[in-house]
Amino acid sequence: MGDVHARRLVALVLCLVALVALAGCSAVIGPEEAEDPSLATSPTPTETGAATSAPTTAPGSQQTVETRAPTVTPTPAPVDSANPFGNRTLAVAIAPDDRTPERTAVVRRALDYWEGNAAAHAGYPVEFALVDASASHRIELAFESAPVTCGTISTDRTIGCAPVNERRAPPVSQVTVAANQTDAYTHEILVHELGHVLGLDHDDEPRRYMRETLPSGLGRDTVDVYLTGPDDTAVGRARSEVETALSYFESHPSLAADERPTFEFVTTREAADFVIEVRDGGCFDDGGGSCTGEPAYRGQQQLVLDSLDTEVVAWHVAYHLAPVYLADVPEDLAGDASRSERTYWDG
Repeated sequence: MGDVHARRLVALVLCLVALVALAGCSAVIGPEEAEDPSLATSPTPTETGAATSAPTTAPGSQQTVETRAPTVTPTPAPVDSANPFGNRTLAVAIAPDDRTPERTAVVRRALDYWEGNAAAHAGYPVEFALVDASASHRIELAFESAPVTCGTISTDRTIGCAPVNERRAPPVSQVTVAANQTDAYTHEILVHELGHVLGLDHDDEPRRYMRETLPSGLGRDTVDVYLTGPDDTAVGRARSEVETALSYFESHPSLAADERPTFEFVTTREAADFVIEVRDGGCFDDGGGSCTGEPAYRGQQQLVLDSLDTEVVAWHVAYHLAPVYLADVPEDLAGDASRSERTYWDG
């Protein structure tokens, strides 16, 4: 028990800058094509009225001349000239093999983001309608195993691909997103790629989503944490100690405000960037330490707390996170820290 093997701790291999490339810029799609007249949108229907007609009457007849009211074709809401689709409402289809309830929910959330923010960032308002892949649609989403192939670009860091529709959108804009990501990270990739579809390039606003690379795991602006264990009692004992360690980095004086991470606890593993698992075994044959675990999703990191006494949990969590967030690791978080330094550590 305890952390008798603390000197053998293996630093968690975390990628603070686990930055993954998102393709979709013009260089990926290729040189800008000349506008194809065949892609022109249909003219907006205008109000039309039938000609007023009077029935023919015989000379001297007293028949009343009737005038029919004009027939009016409703005029659609005007489309902003910046809109490369020519329509405000865009039909979106998810590839049949990828349309699960879970993925549909994540896609809908990304679409909702752009319905609320397209006018501010893309320059025109937009609405989305999710339709079956067999129906007519302008955007098609597919998920494939990473790395994603995007035109002539294929690297082990590419996790998304989409055209940048700066002028006129093609009949169907194909969007590809890497599968087996956490829900939160999939959302960010989808928002990024849909931003390209709406005409945004890398480093356009909002930069949180449109930067060329999106940090994953512990590098995200808000890190979702999942604390798990053999039972609620074990998790409950560790919770306050884990919170102590996380709070230390959220308010660390050496970090600028925009460098400090924010941690939020989530209730499912698939939603987490950082999994902390309390268990007996997994690091050392006779327990008493902490080590890197095998995460279930790409970009996710996992820390195993193996047979640790509660009073040293905070130190072990902080020990693994210090090299990720701090340029200079404090002496009390070094691997040779004494047992007294580790007990009920609070920074």
